[in-house]
Amino acid sequence: MKQLRCAIYARVSTDDKGQDPLNQLLQLREFAMRQGWEVVKEYTDEASAKNGERKGFKALFADAAKHRFDVLLFWSLDRLTREGTFKTHCYLKQLTDAGIKFKSFTEQYVDSLGVFGDAIIGLLAAMAQQERIRISDRTKAGFARLKAAGEVWKKRGPNRKYKAGEPSRATLWRQAKSAPASKPAALAPIPAHTVQPKPMPVRGRLSSADPEDDQPQQPRREVVKGSATPRALPANFQG
Repeated sequence: MKQLRCAIYARVSTDDKGQDPLNQLLQLREFAMRQGWEVVKEYTDEASAKNGERKGFKALFADAAKHRFDVLLFWSLDRLTREGTFKTHCYLKQLTDAGIKFKSFTEQYVDSLGVFGDAIIGLLAAMAQQERIRISDRTKAGFARLKAAGEVWKKRGPNRKYKAGEPSRATLWRQAKSAPASKPAALAPIPAHTVQPKPMPVRGRLSSADPEDDQPQQPRREVVKGSATPRALPANFQG
């Protein structure tokens, strides 16, 4: 019997604090060895599985299309994707169409190698179809509610609602860019009566409430013996 070439996929979410894909890889490697499979490639991601925009996930399906392995081994379906039953079925069907088998380590029923492989694919397909119908019904109900309220939904941003006839942000930006630049308004002159000059204090003395005290002081004079000319003394001289 030909030895199967096995690819392993391990993922931890950004919410799994302190987790490492190695914790899954160790047990998946041991399981593949017990099955007699040859592990040819390992793919890992440390990201959320809310969509397929993951480096390891995209590389996995690129190699699957080139038939570089025969079976894909993963920890569980929620490690592979969390996009709902419909997207999960699409991914597994894409593997099946490429001739790739798949096996879940913790979910025994998710195994296309066993006798119930086709039944599992059919069951997932039926569940995916029901989920797609429910999504379609919810979408139609949402559009009907918006139409009744006089609003329309336009996909121009995350969770943005626009009323009918309301311009988008891009339209408003183009209008503002094409509008001529307005000159800044000239500053009005300040009336002269609004500016009152403050009196400058006289250094070296304190102002007094008595107007007579504010008169300039005459310098004191001292008569020097032997001279008829009096000599001026400084104002702060104390006799």
